[in-house]
Formats: sequence, C-alpha cells, structure tokens
Amino acid sequence: MNIPESPRVIYQLNPLAEVSCQLRFPTILKIGAQEPAEFQDRIRSQYPIYEIVQNLDLSPELHNLLTKFSNPLTTDLIYQFTSEDLTWRVFLHKDFIALATRQYSRYEDFKNRLKTLIGVFEEIYNPNFYSQVRLKYVDLIIQSELNIKEEWTELIQPHLANELQIQEFSESIVDFINIINLQIKDQGGIVLKHGLVNLENEEKNIEEQAYLIETEFFTLPINIQKGNDVWKCLDQYNALSGRIFRWSITKKLHDAMSPQPIDNNAS
Repeated sequence: MNIPESPRVIYQLNPLAEVSCQLRFPTILKIGAQEPAEFQDRIRSQYPIYEIVQNLDLSPELHNLLTKFSNPLTTDLIYQFTSEDLTWRVFLHKDFIALATRQYSRYEDFKNRLKTLIGVFEEIYNPNFYSQVRLKYVDLIIQSELNIKEEWTELIQPHLANELQIQEFSESIVDFINIINLQIKDQGGIVLKHGLVNLENEEKNIEEQAYLIETEFFTLPINIQKGNDVWKCLDQYNALSGRIFRWSITKKLHDAMSPQPIDNNAS
C-alpha cells in the first residue's frame, strides 16, 4: 500500500473508542463442552468479572451504531472475562480468543497484555496453530471532547470523504458510512469503514455528530505458527493502522488531539 509514512505519536486527547484483537484457531471442543474454570483462575486477578454472552459485540456505546454494518460472528456461547473497571474484556470461544479495550494508551501495553493472555491460553488448551489474526481500531472523532467546533471539511481529508466537499449537501448531511475492502498483497486485507455518525451523549442528554474511522486488519485463513509469526503480523498491522489514520485526517485535527511524539523502537 502507498499510504505515506508518518511520525509515531500518542494523542493526549485519544479518539480511540475501542481496540480489539482476535486469534482464530481450529475448533477446540473442550472449550465449548465445559466452563473454563482453570482459564478463569489463571486470569482472574486481572479480569475478575465472568459471564456468558451470545455475541462478540463492541462496547455498548458502539453496538447500535455498528451492528448493521458488521457480520455476526457466531451464535454460540462465548465466555467473557472483564476487568474490575470494565475497560478490558477477554472473550473465549471454541474457535477463537480475543482481547478488547476501551482504555488503549499505546500498542506496547496492549501487546504485553495480549502476550500474557495468549501464554495462559496456550498452556491450558495448546492450539496446534492459529488460522487467522485480526486487529481492529475504532476511532470516533467527537468535537465536543476535543473542545473544537469546525466544519468536517476542515478535519477530514477530502481524499477520504469527498461527500463532505459537495457544497449542495454540506448543510444537509445527516450521516453516511462508506466501507472499503482493501487487499494487502500475500498478507490478508483491511476493511476500512468511515463516515458521519450520530451518537447519544447520555451525560449531556443530547445527540451529536461524530466521525467514525474504523480499520480492521486480517490475515488470510492460513496456518499461522504460535509465537513470532503472530506478533510479527500484529506489529505490521499496528504500524499500518497509524499511517492510515494520519492519512485520513487534516493537520488541524491532528494538532487538536495534542500529539506527543514517541520512540518507534520503545518497548
């Protein structure tokens, strides 16, 4: 892909609403046949809240917004483990394991959490290999949270959303979602969803517009060996996600989120 390089930053006003990673593997019937007591015991200190759910959904704030644009993953039972502050969730299913958070600070922290989780999972269930790796970033640009009030044309690049540039529509657009499927040569693909959406602000009891930029990366369904192959793939996806986001927004929006430079080689 010809997305330009950009310096790595951490935004003090972070627009990430949710980040999640899913590793799929050949079905392990043991997971679906009995509740995962040993697995829970090993991760209970970080994720003490346990429940069984029917679907792997995004956070409640995003569920209504994105459900109609997402393919249902499964109707089977999923074991969910949640942190005490409700910001981190682990999902275990006979076909996959996933980690999701609404408190993402930087990739290295997320990766370390995921490594610990996958280490426990592999010790208990010993999957032969992984059949697919998925990494998703959901950004919501909410102007009230950034203390700005601008036309969206000043914040989102025209090469991403030319609908915003149509003068005849500029004051009439209520919402729109575009879905772009992209291929990464020999590596998998990306689903890029973006557009204007309307969110309920329960604290202020108002509805406000936001701009959604969601990137989901996935490998082709192939045998991915445990260990370095998984982390190499996720490292590449993380780097590309930052480049896509920066390519999607203007300098004005970039500056409004208070970017802080960080070392690409930091661990």
